[in-house]
Amino acid sequence: MINEFFSHARTALKVGLANLNIPKKSKLLLPSFVCNALIYPIVQNELCYEYYEINEDLSPDYKDIHAKIDNNTKAIILIHYFGKPQNIEKMQEFCNKMDLILIEDNSHGYKGYYKKKEIGTFGYFGISSPRKFLNVNCGGVLHLNHLKLINHNINEKYKTNKLRSFLIQNILNKFPKFKSELKKIISKKPNFLDPLEFHENEIQDKLIDSLSLKIIENTNWNNLRKERFNNYLKWQKFCFDKKLEPIFDNIEEGVNPWCYPVYINSLSEKKQLLEWAYKNNKYLFTWPSLPLDIINSENSSFKRWQKILCFSTLKF
Repeated sequence: MINEFFSHARTALKVGLANLNIPKKSKLLLPSFVCNALIYPIVQNELCYEYYEINEDLSPDYKDIHAKIDNNTKAIILIHYFGKPQNIEKMQEFCNKMDLILIEDNSHGYKGYYKKKEIGTFGYFGISSPRKFLNVNCGGVLHLNHLKLINHNINEKYKTNKLRSFLIQNILNKFPKFKSELKKIISKKPNFLDPLEFHENEIQDKLIDSLSLKIIENTNWNNLRKERFNNYLKWQKFCFDKKLEPIFDNIEEGVNPWCYPVYINSLSEKKQLLEWAYKNNKYLFTWPSLPLDIINSENSSFKRWQKILCFSTLKF
């Protein structure tokens, strides 16, 4: 297993796709409930894509997938939503049967494990996003399971006022309440009900910067994973008491959950919870920033986005 670090997971995906050596205009299947940032690497590699449907528990709809496979379909992207692993064995068996390349998107669960193996390392290749869990400038990983040599022409590292920014953030992290109140003063209040609020733009492909890589490599991921898991359980109890509908029935030990996701019954209830979180310095958010074609179609994935609310496991 080889791990290549880039500034973002989308760059890792772009490099992974470029090294598949499949014909241009080949088709990839990806879930319709997906961040718009995932589309850029596919298009940049001159590949085609088609969305497949997912179920209420965010598992793949295999009947829909099967119906969309044709002679041009070469690969499928499996997303481990919010850090919870999908039924990997079932997808592996399906891909072997249908002669498809399996690509894992584990952007929400870096250093999470499924049956004692790191999530994101089961497929032909996988991607992860450790920057979502740490105070770092950037950080995306390409997990290479079968490719022994990766070719790319990315040489420039991600640039930022890294040391000063890192020191300021770490000082503020020691005073979380002050940090939250300061953020309210200097930052615009996010509108989580606007599907375009966090729309991702294309980025320049870069390698990870040295400071971010050092932090990632020196992090005690066992402790961080336990802390995130414990916060997940606390939010689970909180949401149970509030009679909020969980998306997942259970979660396996060893995972590194990014958040605790629930379905909300109404827009007014969603607004109330977001206002409560903002006033009480809790981090609730919506996900994903859907592709424009999904937003404009107002299909099942857009309706799912309207219902989902995420309770961050960064803290309780």
